[in-house]
Amino acid sequence: MGRATDKRVIRSRRLIRQAFSDLLTEKAFDAITVTDIIQRADLNRGTFYAHYRDVRDVRDQLEAELMDRIRTIIQANQAAFSAGDLHPLLSDIICYARENAAFLQTMFRASGSQRLLDRILQLIQEHPLPTQLRSPEIEPLIQRYIACGIMGLAELWINNEPALSPDRLVALLEALITSLEHVTL
Repeated sequence: MGRATDKRVIRSRRLIRQAFSDLLTEKAFDAITVTDIIQRADLNRGTFYAHYRDVRDVRDQLEAELMDRIRTIIQANQAAFSAGDLHPLLSDIICYARENAAFLQTMFRASGSQRLLDRILQLIQEHPLPTQLRSPEIEPLIQRYIACGIMGLAELWINNEPALSPDRLVALLEALITSLEHVTL
């Protein structure tokens, strides 16, 4: 019985999330109601409330999962990253973005680009790039610049038909970041 329950839970959550995502293509986040979601998902209200408190909770849980995934990617590449090899980290981030473009576009619409970008930027800044010795007063500025650059290019790449292959985008990001290694004032 536990296994059947797990399948039903997974199915219900998937239907709710898909309905939420579909509705975001039609209307603003603040205009989406629980009724909209349950009608679109063809579920009852009790099923919705068994998993989420409200529409904001759907968004917040999806955001939390996104942040956990990015954190996992960073941690998986920490050794190479700490040694100054950015390629594995950037490659994994761009591959994740490409494979999950529809989900990421949904999250940018649901959360507002700036809110979500700020959370991702904060996470990236928690894992600063290894650098040459720069003055401490400019280091946080350089790290923020790099984090914004990565996220800005990734968002642009996701939201538009990618003109660059993932490999070329990674190479571009690496070149841009590497060019900042010796910046001093």
